[in-house]
Amino acid sequence: MSACPADESHPPFPPVRVVLLSDGIAGHFRQSEGVVAAIERARPVALTRIELPKHTGLVRFLLSLATRLRLPTPLSWHIGKMVPTPGTVDLILSAGGRTLAANVALARHTSAPNIFSGSPRQFAVSAFSQVLLSYPAAKQKGLYILKPTALDPDTLPPPRKRADTDAQSPWRIALLLGGPTEPCPWTEQDWRAMLALATSIAANPTLRLVAVTSRRTPDVWANTLLKETAGLPGFERIVDYRTAGPGSIAIAYRCDAMVVSGDSMSMVTEAVAARRPVAVLMPNKRNASRDDATMDDLAAQKRIRLLPAASTTGETLLASLDALQPMQENHLDHLADVACAMLGKPASRH
Repeated sequence: MSACPADESHPPFPPVRVVLLSDGIAGHFRQSEGVVAAIERARPVALTRIELPKHTGLVRFLLSLATRLRLPTPLSWHIGKMVPTPGTVDLILSAGGRTLAANVALARHTSAPNIFSGSPRQFAVSAFSQVLLSYPAAKQKGLYILKPTALDPDTLPPPRKRADTDAQSPWRIALLLGGPTEPCPWTEQDWRAMLALATSIAANPTLRLVAVTSRRTPDVWANTLLKETAGLPGFERIVDYRTAGPGSIAIAYRCDAMVVSGDSMSMVTEAVAARRPVAVLMPNKRNASRDDATMDDLAAQKRIRLLPAASTTGETLLASLDALQPMQENHLDHLADVACAMLGKPASRH
């Protein structure tokens, strides 16, 4: 458990008053929710969530410029009508480039410490009490950390070694399917290879396949996966995002091992945070992305194994998963230490 400092002078411990600034993008605000979940392991949290106004690109640029130049700008232009009173905020959290100016402006207004998850881009790192970077950055100051997520591995059953399972107690493998992105433009050949891998798992009576699709999974992928794996001895279930909706991925983290399509760094991160061995399937041709450095680092730590979808067989997959060394610690403890170190720390005056 994290040694998050508690205020002994006001028992029971007063809640940490956190303001979470959201741009409405799940991949961003869930990082902030991860920081909140980390703090809650040691202290109660009084959370105020502020959905930022949907400004045009030009307005965002002007507000960002004004904030960097310290030009007087009404805080309501940044965050809307919910303007906290100075002295009522203990910590400010946000992620995503659209929240940068609002984060800095609110920190100046309240004198509260502020944390930003992601690249500060045009803002100086000193404008924040802490910048959390989910990728190695040699030229950029900040704390390199596993991308924040609220997933708590202590709530999950421990993964089993494949050698400790048999046909009566099969090894459960989760397959997390994303979809085409700019870095990962999956081709028909790539998809066919992933499908063949999924059916090889489902055809093995000593294994169980739990597949989960996402909002980006093409209909043809999901439909074919359902058709090809149904009735096979190792088939357990497919969670179809189209009918299950957000949050349906949770069941996958209770499996013994995970196979993730390499188009989603968020899915890879959560699989690692779940303390499972993780195989990441890559397309035949992949465009460069800053996530590459994070993937390579996790692979060097033996947290994940990067595998070409086109040439990976069932045997290769199983051998790769067996050789990995999943995390033993709870990522939330480290994140809580980072967040709690900010409490009571003066906000940056940059």
